[in-house]
Amino acid sequence: LQLAILLTIVEFIILSAFIAIVGQKKIKKVNTQPLYLAGSSIAYALFACLAIIVFFFYKNQGVNLVYFIALPASQDGRLGDLTDTILVIAKQIVTLSISFMFLTIVSSNQRKNLLRPRNKYSNRSIIAAILVVCVIVGERRSVQVYSALITCYILIRAFPTKKFKIVTLVCSAAASVFLVMSIYKMFAAFYYGSYSEALSQADWGISNLSVLLDSYFAGPKNIGIALQTSQLFFDFARSTVPISFLLKGNGVVTSVLLNTFIYAGAQNTGHVLAATGYGYIFGGIVFSWVPALVNIAVCFFAEKQVRTAKSFEAVHIWLTVLFRFALNSTANTPALLSAATNHLFTASVAFGSAILIKKVVNIHADNNRLLRY
Repeated sequence: LQLAILLTIVEFIILSAFIAIVGQKKIKKVNTQPLYLAGSSIAYALFACLAIIVFFFYKNQGVNLVYFIALPASQDGRLGDLTDTILVIAKQIVTLSISFMFLTIVSSNQRKNLLRPRNKYSNRSIIAAILVVCVIVGERRSVQVYSALITCYILIRAFPTKKFKIVTLVCSAAASVFLVMSIYKMFAAFYYGSYSEALSQADWGISNLSVLLDSYFAGPKNIGIALQTSQLFFDFARSTVPISFLLKGNGVVTSVLLNTFIYAGAQNTGHVLAATGYGYIFGGIVFSWVPALVNIAVCFFAEKQVRTAKSFEAVHIWLTVLFRFALNSTANTPALLSAATNHLFTASVAFGSAILIKKVVNIHADNNRLLRY
């Protein structure tokens, strides 16, 4: 525990110095021009149709790719995370289609609002954002936080005069879903088969809160537990899409090994592997701060992309990366890299396809105009 505290102090000093130095550089101003939809709305509509087909196809097979507002409190056990590659891709198709349809709605209403300002345009976009934050893709409550922050930023860029209304309504919806998910996970609603029963049986005290905060915010105990053996290169390769697909089944990453050890084989997720402990495994005290510094550096890079981006899609993609790393800067880098590269790869493919379709449609339209004349 004393070593963990020492590592935390070293990390704090070095990261503070790094942030102070980088903060001295001139920061690019945010692009103040209205954002636009770079991809084809027709492509996104077709993508949404594909997502609906995929969703109901798996639902008929007893697999729910996403949920709405609350997770089912059945006694069949915890839902856990989807690990099958095909199911992960299917879930990504559904979640991406929701994001792109949200951007399409916001873009359409922003365009109409610029021509003739009306409250109904911002209201429609806010409703769309609320529906997005109510979509649950698993047990991870952090997804609701990311969705709330991303949708709020995009809506504020589209409707800057509605900031208070946007933040109040969207964050309230996200907080409500977050609360319900917390009851499911922390009070074991899946065990009792009822949310109300789980609350009535709850036995939570300051010690539970202490353990929770230590786990999620890389406290000394968390770092101390993380001081186990690991495999650095495999962790990064297995966490980088699309390289990860080539290594599937060839081993497990350190975070899985750690959770298997903590929970005695009962589960392999749930405990956050601290960046400081992860760095100590490979570099000792001298380099224990490196993973956390890498996380902060990625944050600066992603923020720069958000500031200069001109399209809704680019802003959404880079905001996802930014919030993944910013809100988990004390977590081990491979875990964040896995989520970030997965989103970057799949979203970029869908985004690039939509741009290509838009260009083809525009060329076809231009040729038709020439033929008329």
